[in-house]
Amino acid sequence: MSQKKFLFNFYSHFLLMVFSILSANTFIFADSFAYDKRVRISEENDEIIVNHYHDCSKNTDKKRYKMITTHQNPFLSDNDYSYLEAIEKKSGKQLFKKPVPALNKIVIIEESKYIIGLSKIKLWNPFQLLIYDKYGNLVCKKHIAASESELTVAEYKEFEEKFPEVNNYILFNNLILKKYDNIYIDFLCLGIPYRKEDGAFNFLFKREVCNHLSKNFRESVTNYIYWYKEPDPKIKVIYVDKKFEAVSLLDPKGERFEISIEQCQK
Repeated sequence: MSQKKFLFNFYSHFLLMVFSILSANTFIFADSFAYDKRVRISEENDEIIVNHYHDCSKNTDKKRYKMITTHQNPFLSDNDYSYLEAIEKKSGKQLFKKPVPALNKIVIIEESKYIIGLSKIKLWNPFQLLIYDKYGNLVCKKHIAASESELTVAEYKEFEEKFPEVNNYILFNNLILKKYDNIYIDFLCLGIPYRKEDGAFNFLFKREVCNHLSKNFRESVTNYIYWYKEPDPKIKVIYVDKKFEAVSLLDPKGERFEISIEQCQK
């Protein structure tokens, strides 16, 4: 695909998402200017120190623009504007340093087994939840939106038949969840190739509902997604037969919800 065509598809998708957000049944905040902060945050316990830095100022506009309009993968080495670093406290040894999306909060849990990064930044930020083990292995990455599409089994079958390429992308990237008799699709995640099959976005947009994780998620028009309680979302890890199955945390109104590791994106 040529860059010109890619950018056309990207901006078409972006404008559709803005229209969706402005039309959604969720509370929307206006943004007076684009997110442009430089941020350093640290968290530590008796064993490790975890540092995060991101520079979303105008100095990095071109690099972040290139990322979000091409591969949309902030974990590659060309990301030198945002990183996550873990250091062993006793020895001073660096356990890992990884390029990551811009984060707002770090939580170290389970006696340093896992490091959880949370982000409320939406602008040019593909993922709002990250989970690493203390050696830098990525356990989970997930895009979070205030709304998604809810389909019945029959409606999903119709979507699957009408829009096979878009559906294959959604399946491959794990943007779909079956819960009881409904199918939920994260149709606002950037990268879904709607222009390949005209009508796919509108099909999902007509079935837009609040996120099944919580009805209390809120968004600004471009900059922010408010999905966890500040300053402390009280994160817990859920195990089933000693296997890490899910994280549990508080939404902005203090109601607890869970995100299964199986819901994480590839």
